[in-house]
Amino acid sequence: MTAITRAAGICVLGLGLGLASPTPAQEDDSSPLGDFFSDMLRDMAPQIEEWEDLMTDLGPALRDFLIEMGPALEGIFDRVQDWTDYEPPQMLPNGDIILRKKTDPAPEPEAPEGGVDI
Repeated sequence: MTAITRAAGICVLGLGLGLASPTPAQEDDSSPLGDFFSDMLRDMAPQIEEWEDLMTDLGPALRDFLIEMGPALEGIFDRVQDWTDYEPPQMLPNGDIILRKKTDPAPEPEAPEGGVDI
C-alpha cells in the first residue's frame, strides 16, 4: 500500500468515524459521559453537514489529484526521511514548486580543553 493510498484511507476513515451516528449505548443519557457525547454530537451537527458538503464537492477532484500525482508524491515520500529538514514549499511565478532543504547552522566554536585562563 502506497503512502498516498494510506493517507487517503486514513482521511476517509476519519471522516467516516466523524459522521457515524451514535449507537444506542451512546444515546443513553443516564451517565455524564452519555450527556457529554450527546451534547457534542448535537453541537457538531452543523460542522458535520458542512464537511459532508465539502467532501461531496472535493471528492472527485481529490480522487483525480491522487490518481495523477500519487506516483510522483510517493517517490517524494520515499526519499524524504525527515520533513523537518526542509523549508516550507515555495511557489515560483511560473508555477514551479520548490522544496528547499534547510541549511545546517554554523557549528559553535568549541571551548579549549583544560579551561580558559583569565
